[in-house]
Amino acid sequence: AGRDAKWVLDTTYPVDTSKLSHKDWIRDVAWAPCLSPTMQRVASCSEDRTVLIWTLDLSSVRKEEGKKQSPMWVPQLLHTFEDPVWRVSWSLTGNILAVSSGDDCVTLWKQTLDGTWMQVSSVLDEPQQQQQQQ
Repeated sequence: AGRDAKWVLDTTYPVDTSKLSHKDWIRDVAWAPCLSPTMQRVASCSEDRTVLIWTLDLSSVRKEEGKKQSPMWVPQLLHTFEDPVWRVSWSLTGNILAVSSGDDCVTLWKQTLDGTWMQVSSVLDEPQQQQQQQ
């Protein structure tokens, strides 16, 4: 420990980037509060205008060619925005994700029963209009 401590890559659960991953700088990452003992979720956002939801389901052990494989972090595209996405933040219960993008808009997203994500609210910051009215 102390000054000689080093970071070590944990490869216990691999990350599946074979079909989907960010293509530009990642600007923020937010770990969701624990949804269940067997489910972990992380949101990431990027200058490539996307938000990805990374899920690790420890209850799903895949079998391929007769051998067990450990669970993987699997990405799901939440949405592709008009501008780069700067921040993501989970609600305290972990079921709503707030997303702040470069178009001065904050959107709230919730997962539906079929596993897709739906925008439930948005707030647009309009400082220029507010200043003109004063």
